[in-house]
Amino acid sequence: DRNSRNTALVSNASVEEKVLHDEKTNDLGEQDSGEHSAGSRNTAQVETNPFAAFAFDLGAESSYFGTNGEVRDYRLGKKEKKNTTGVPKAAQLRKETECISCQGEQQSNQDKERVSQDKGANSPTKKARKGRKRKSSSSDYVPIRELGNEEKMKIRSKWQSLGDPNAELEVRRFQVLIAARLHAQAREPIVRAAMDKLRKHFSTENERLGLCAETMSQTDPEKIAPIISSVLFANVKARHIVQAAKEIRTRFGGEVPEASHSLKQITGIGPTIADILSFCNSRASYS
Repeated sequence: DRNSRNTALVSNASVEEKVLHDEKTNDLGEQDSGEHSAGSRNTAQVETNPFAAFAFDLGAESSYFGTNGEVRDYRLGKKEKKNTTGVPKAAQLRKETECISCQGEQQSNQDKERVSQDKGANSPTKKARKGRKRKSSSSDYVPIRELGNEEKMKIRSKWQSLGDPNAELEVRRFQVLIAARLHAQAREPIVRAAMDKLRKHFSTENERLGLCAETMSQTDPEKIAPIISSVLFANVKARHIVQAAKEIRTRFGGEVPEASHSLKQITGIGPTIADILSFCNSRASYS
């Protein structure tokens, strides 16, 4: 009886183990089938998701994700690589940030130096130096009457040749005054070419009078400026010679004055030009 009872217990235990094994197998099968069905559902959702193309197909350089879903480095447009340098990622980012800040400080220092240089160029000291240079250059002028006779003759012939030798004396003297005003900061060939253009223009406008104080005083400076455009500060000089012609007609009866102090009262005539004209452009100098 004892043996039969033990045999029955063993058979019952084997039966229970088999039942438990079958149940476990069924559970695993159901789980695998559930995961398979869930995976198929997710795949279907991804395939039908209209935003999938936006997430995975942004271009070779700008995509944040690869074709297999791996994360790309958005700064370099490449796949994220493993850290093989042995330096922690936080330390690398700190080093990059320090480099960027150093570059910013260098750029700001360069900007400050540039601003300081610009301010230094316009400082009162440098302006005073420039003023002293201009003053010394103007003081280098030697009055013509203090020069030798040979130099006086050369200067006189040069200035008188700027006027029309075939014109009347007063017309010629006026043309020399106009040439002297144009000669400021301009070379002699340019002044001669400008005077030829002016004579040609006024001979066309008024063949009888030509280039004289009367015709010049009645002309618009805007018409004169293009004719003398080759001369430096043509617009300013055009206004000056027209105004000078008006002043010669109203103050001096249409004749160019001979005295230096009277010449300086005319617009555009300074001390240097007045000294030259009082010597070279007097009536007695043409005899």
